[in-house]
Amino acid sequence: MKRSLSFRRFTSVMLCMTVCLMLCAGLTGCGSDKESEEAGKSVATLCYINADYVQAGDESVNPLTGYELTENNLQEMTGSTEKPEPAELLEMLKTVPEELGDAQTEVNDDYVINGITVEAGTATVDLSSENLYGGTLEEELLISQIVETLLHSYDDISLVKFRLDGEDAETLMGQVDVTEGFSEGIYALQWKLK
Repeated sequence: MKRSLSFRRFTSVMLCMTVCLMLCAGLTGCGSDKESEEAGKSVATLCYINADYVQAGDESVNPLTGYELTENNLQEMTGSTEKPEPAELLEMLKTVPEELGDAQTEVNDDYVINGITVEAGTATVDLSSENLYGGTLEEELLISQIVETLLHSYDDISLVKFRLDGEDAETLMGQVDVTEGFSEGIYALQWKLK
C-alpha cells in the first residue's frame, strides 16, 4: 500500500511540474508575440558595418550587422509602412539608426545611385563613378552592404549586379571583380538587430 501511495504522489508531483513548465513556456511565447506585434511586421533588413570589425580589426565579430526595418520604425522614418523600392531602401543606408550605436555605413552622400532595375531575379545597381573611390576594404564593405540589404529584403532578388554610369562594370573602385554579380555579399550578414 505504501508503495502505491508513493507512486501516486510521485506521478502527481511530476504531472504538476509538467503543467507548470508548459504554462511557463506558453507565457514566455506570449510575451515574444506581443513584442513582435508592438514592433510591427518585418518589412526589410538594412545592413550596416560593425565598427569593431573596421576600427579595431576584430576579426572575431561579423563585419556586418543588420537592422530589421519593421512597419513601425519605417513609419517613423518615412511616414509610410509600405516597403520602399530598392533604390529608396539603399538611400536609407546612408543614415545609421541610433539603435545600432557606433555602426557605420559605406553608403554615403558622395555616392550616387543612378537607378536599380530588377529583372528575372537579378537586381542591377547602377552607380555613378563620380567620387567612387577607396581601398579593397571599402569596396568589399560597400558591395556587401548593398548586396546583403537587397537579398535579405526582397524575395524576388537572388543576384545583384553592378553597373557604373549605365555601363557594365569590371570593378567599382579598382580592386573587386563585379562582372559576375553576387548571390551573397563578400561579407554575409549572419545576425540581425531589431
